[in-house]
Amino acid sequence: MASRAPAQAAAASTTLHPSTGDLVISWAAPDDHGSPVTAYSIEVRDQLGTAWSAAAACDGSEAAVVAALECSIPMLTLTTAPYSYTLDSLIVVRVAAENAKGWGAVSAGNSAGATAKTLPGQLAAVTRGSSTTPAQVVVEWAALTGASSTGGLPTTSYHLEYD
Repeated sequence: MASRAPAQAAAASTTLHPSTGDLVISWAAPDDHGSPVTAYSIEVRDQLGTAWSAAAACDGSEAAVVAALECSIPMLTLTTAPYSYTLDSLIVVRVAAENAKGWGAVSAGNSAGATAKTLPGQLAAVTRGSSTTPAQVVVEWAALTGASSTGGLPTTSYHLEYD
């Protein structure tokens, strides 16, 4: 039997990287019909569901991506134009495979998986703590709480600047 374009790819799955919060897209290799897959097309749909575009930072022609069947996109990329995902909205992706005979059919978009997370909100003003002394300044602040303030992810650190 002569080789032909790859079969339609199965829907991709999406998760969030536990330490970076990046979107991790993974998929199963489709039947290559006797000709190895050389590239993948990874697309993300905009928040309104009206336009698909190539997934920024997810180059499916890179050998490492082809071998791993996985790539990552920084969350900040997905929450700004052209994608414009908002907090807790499902990030929809689809994948197609290419071999020497051409492109296979594009998978359906995922119907479950990772949702968008955003940058944390601004803290209320910090205050000088009552135990401040001439040798030590104690700074106090109220922790961000709730998904709309934390961006949907746990707060891992604070950055304090002083003047």
